[in-house]
Order: sequence, then C-alpha cells, then structure tokens
Amino acid sequence: MKVKAKYDLLLAAAVSLLVVLFTLISAIFMVSEASSLLKSLDRSLEENFLISETADAMFIGVEAAKLSSVAIYNYDKKGLNDVIDILKSRNDVIDIRFFSFPGDPIASFFGDSVFILDSESIPLAIRTAVSRGSIHVEDRSYGRIYYGPVTYGLEKLGGIQITLTNVSNRQTLALSSLALAKEIKASATYVIVLGALLFFLVLLPLLILIQNKLVAKLILKPLGMMSSHIHNNTLEKLPDEIIKRDDEIGHFALEMLSLTQRWRTRQEEVEHQAFHDPLTGLPNRTFMRTKIEEWVEIFSAKNMKFAIMVIRVDGMSQTNQLLGHLNGDIFLFQVAGILNNILGNKQRHTEPVVGRTQGDEFTILLPIDSIAEANVVGKYIKEAVTTEFNIDKINVKVRASVAGLVYPDHGLDITELIRNSETAILFSKRSATKAFHLFIKGMSKSRDREALIVSELEKCIAERAIEMYYQPVLDLKTLEITGAEALARWIHPTLGFVPPDEFIPIAEANGLILPLSYLITDLVCDQRLSWRSAASDDFTIAINISPVQLTNSVYYNKLVESVYTHSILPRQIEIEITETAFLGADDEVFECLHYLRNEGFRIWLDDFGTGFSSLSHLQNYPVDGIKIDRSFVIDIESNATNMTLVSALVDLGSKLGKEIVAEGIETNLQSIILQRLGAHYAQGYHFDKPMTASAFEEKYLGLSE
Repeated sequence: MKVKAKYDLLLAAAVSLLVVLFTLISAIFMVSEASSLLKSLDRSLEENFLISETADAMFIGVEAAKLSSVAIYNYDKKGLNDVIDILKSRNDVIDIRFFSFPGDPIASFFGDSVFILDSESIPLAIRTAVSRGSIHVEDRSYGRIYYGPVTYGLEKLGGIQITLTNVSNRQTLALSSLALAKEIKASATYVIVLGALLFFLVLLPLLILIQNKLVAKLILKPLGMMSSHIHNNTLEKLPDEIIKRDDEIGHFALEMLSLTQRWRTRQEEVEHQAFHDPLTGLPNRTFMRTKIEEWVEIFSAKNMKFAIMVIRVDGMSQTNQLLGHLNGDIFLFQVAGILNNILGNKQRHTEPVVGRTQGDEFTILLPIDSIAEANVVGKYIKEAVTTEFNIDKINVKVRASVAGLVYPDHGLDITELIRNSETAILFSKRSATKAFHLFIKGMSKSRDREALIVSELEKCIAERAIEMYYQPVLDLKTLEITGAEALARWIHPTLGFVPPDEFIPIAEANGLILPLSYLITDLVCDQRLSWRSAASDDFTIAINISPVQLTNSVYYNKLVESVYTHSILPRQIEIEITETAFLGADDEVFECLHYLRNEGFRIWLDDFGTGFSSLSHLQNYPVDGIKIDRSFVIDIESNATNMTLVSALVDLGSKLGKEIVAEGIETNLQSIILQRLGAHYAQGYHFDKPMTASAFEEKYLGLSE
C-alpha cells in the first residue's frame, strides 16, 4: 500500500507538474501570439500613417498654392506673409519656400520674410513640378516634403516647397502601441496569476479553458479583427462591441476609425484634383484618355459606335487681354456650362462625358448610332456654343472651332483616335468656313503637308527663297504713287505656289515666324535701297507685323538695325499692325511702338473696324494712320450701312490727326466715293495687283533691265 501510495503520490505530483507546465506553456503561447498580432497591427498602422502623411502633405500643399497664388500674382507682400503665418501656425509645418517661374528672385517683390534660393540651386523636383504643372511628395525620415506649382488661372507663377514633420503623429502612434502592449501584458499576467491560484484550489483544468476563452475574446479576437479590417481598409465594418469598449482597445479602435475616415476624405479630394479641372470641375485630359480607353473596350465588345467631339475656343489670349484673366476664367467656366448641359436632354444607353482637355479645349464623348448622327450632333454643338456672354458689362462672342470623329470608323485605338481628333480640330480651326468638320482620311494628308511645309520653310528661310511682291499705294486726289505694301510670296520647286495664309500661320505655330520676319525685313530694306535713286525720299514700303512679332522686343531691335545697316531712312519703312493684335499688347509693346515712332518709323493700324476695340480707343493707339478693311469697301456703292461706317471711320481718324488708307478698291466708283468721303490714300486691284519688284520698278519707277 505504501508503495502504491508512493507511486500514486508521484503520479499525482507528475500530473500536477505537467498541468503546471501546460499552464505556463499555454500562457507563454498566448502572450507570444498576442505579441505577434501586435507587430502585425503595428505594420498595418505604419502603412496607414505613411499614406495619411502623404495625403496630409498633398492637401496642405494644394491649399497653400491656392492661397498664395493671388498674393504672388498681385505682388502682395502682406498677403504672402499672411499665408506663411497660417502655415507656420501648424505644428507639423517646419519649413516653407516659394520659388518664382522661371527663376527670378521673389525676394525683390516680397522682402526677406521668405528664404530665397538663386535660380541655379532651385531643386529639380520644384522645376519639374512647375514645368509639368504636377505635384510631388518626397518621403524623408523626419516627415514629407511637398513640391508643387503655383498658378493663377492659366498662368504659371512659380512653385512652393513645404516640409512637414511626422514627429507628433509618430508619438501618438507610439503611445497608442505602448498602451496597447501594456494592456496585453497586464491581461496576460492577470490570467496567469488567476490560473495558478485556481490550480492550487484544484480548478486548474477549468481555469485553463476559461483563460483561453477570456484572452481570445478580450484581446486576441479584437486585435485580429482590427488587423484584418485595417489590412482590407474596412475599419468602418468593425463590430460595435469593439468600438464601444471602454478600455484601451476600444479607444484605439475609435482613434483608428477616425483617422481612416479623415484619410479617405483627403484621398478623395486629392484623387478628384488629379483627374478634374480645378476651374470648371470637369474631367481633365488624364481622365478623358482613360475614359476613351474604357469606351474602346466596351463599345468594341458590343459592336457599337461612339463619337469624340473636340471644341477649341478661339482667341482666348485676346479674350484674356480684353477681360482680364479672372473674367477670362469666368468666360471659360460659362462655355463649360453650355457644353456640360448641351446633351442633357438626350436619352442614351451610356451617358455622355464632357471634359476640359487643354486650357482652351473641351472634349465630349457620346454614344451614337451612325456617322450621320455624329454630323448632326456636331453641328448642334457648333450652333450651341456660338453665343454671347456679358461679362463685366462687355459683350463677348464665343468663337470656337468644332470637329469630331467616330469609333471605330476613324480609329481603332486611343493613339489613332487622339491623333485623328487633333488633325480634325486643326483642319476645322484653319478652315475658311469655320463650320463643323467630321474627320476624313484626307485630313491626314493636310497634317502631312503641314509637316512638309515646316521642313521646307526652314530651308527656304536659310536659302532666302522668299520673294517679295509689291502693291502700289496711291494718293486719292492726285492718283500719284506714294509707296507700296510688301507682300511675301513663296513658290516652291515641287509644292508650287504656297499662299501666305497657309505658310504664315504654320510659321507662327512652329516657331518660324521670327526668322521669317527677319528675312522679310532684310529683303524689303534691300529693295528700298536699290530704289533709292529712282524713288523720292518720301516713297515708303509697308511691311506687316504679326502678333507674335508685336510681343517680341528683339524684333524691334532687328528692324532698327536693318534700316541703319542699309543706310535708308526709318520713315521710308512703314509698319502695319492689325487692330486685333493690340488686344494682346502690354505696356512694353506700346513703349516699343513709341520708340519706333520716335526713331522715325510710321505705324499704321491695319484692317481697322474688324477688331473688338471701340473707336474711342483710337486716340490711345501709337499709330500715324489707319487702313480701312476691304470688307467695308467692297460694296460701299450699294451698301448704305458700309457707307455710313466708312464715313464715320474717316471722320474720326481725320479729327484725331490720322491719315486714312482705303484697302480693297476694285472699281472707279468706289475710288470716287472714298475720295469724296475724305480718305487720303487708296490700294486695290482697281489700281493694280501685287507684282514682282522688277515689274513694279519698270511700271512705276521707270527702271528696266
């Protein structure tokens, strides 16, 4: 019995020892599992905080750029300092820097309140952000650095760099994790002690079961659920029994839920800004490209068609100069409103999408049944946008080019569709009819021709192959020749005669207008020098200046240099500038024109009566005379309205001391009427057409080979 009792005792001791070991191992396992879950939770929280910090940096940067743009645009030092003070009031902002575009020191405008770097040391990231109009956030160990552009309307003003610290957020995260770890350790210790006590009271097996259930329910299961929801970004689906717990886990869950909601809100704002135009709220170019790719896939599977309509607002530069950039934005916003509502009453299986794809360009995607329907819709859009707005008491007419194409008839993928849409809108913009144009394959040849003209025009300029034609200008009273207007002509060996209204717009669009202008100026000065012995000193040659030349002061210097190099008098060269070109002129341009007049050049306002300006502004133009556009002259003998308008123009010009040239005279009766109305000079086919220099000098200067 004693031996049996001894073995029973040993067996009981062994069993007890095994139970104790089992309890300790179970407790250690539970603590280890809790620590593993805590680490997993920490990793998920770290990822969430990184995303949140990036979103915060982008949100703060975008708002700061908006607040500072007005101050920088208006050179408002106090306004910029107010923006800086607002940013400095935030605990997470440790550094703010503004940069000019393209690199002029801001300090000369705003003082020393902003730390300024010279243009050579401006970070590459800020140069990229300004040039591309995009935002960029860099991750640093101490926080985030935001780089972004500062714009006002369509104008690039510069860039902004904001450095934000993450110390406060990371302290909050560390404290939350520490409190949670303490809770886990305290709970585990409580379970171990309770289990040991109950073991000695012979309740150990039961307490082991209770312990496992308790830890799993109170700690492991909530932590596991939180970790899973954080990983899946579904914290809002966390059960109420966890969120409403009055302990560290419940408080931590509430804090994470609030943080997630704030992050989502800011993420949605950033995503909206990335894919929508800030002025109109319409989808931007990136969004529309993605949408076209989606529609190609969807409509291809269904064997259906859709149309791409491109609307390009003409003359936005002049509109901005006339109205100011703020009202110019209002003008574009109202155009967007028309386009956004234009197809609202059409019931379709897929809703149309309207986007702003460039500063002056809008694009509409809409499902259609046929090419014929696309033509009807395109003409409807063209008619709808041909309207007037009253902005700041000024009536402004919308002038827009509209073109379109159809998938899959005019392209099978996004590259081909976009290329052909650009070809169609370019064709429509340069069309004389200004009507809606649907893409046809022949337009691609027009685009190829433009590329060929650009290439050949470069060679032509280098080889001085432009030939100048001259049309006589006569005194209306005596009918004597007083001068000529120089007109550029290009006869290519294979292309043949290329009209000026084709190659000059192409030169302007491809950066060749200034080299072409230098060549024309040099050729005209050469010709005036060769006619010095045959023509009187008062004989003048007029050359036309485009808006591009008008805004380039280098051209004025080249003009003066060329005149003096050829030893001719400045008053023997006249400058003709269209009335509409003055709408884009700033103070510097007017100063240059005054400079040319002081040098002795005579300046004429060409095509007068066709622009936006009122007659009362004529007194402010630095011009010596006006040339009445041929559209007022062509039927003056039968059109009473034109007769009245020309009479008013001549009377006003004369009272302001301006000389008057009537262009486009084609009949003797027109010549008599304009002479009686008081016009001083005349030009037109009634007298003679433009001719070569040799023909002109033989006919009017008595020279012959």
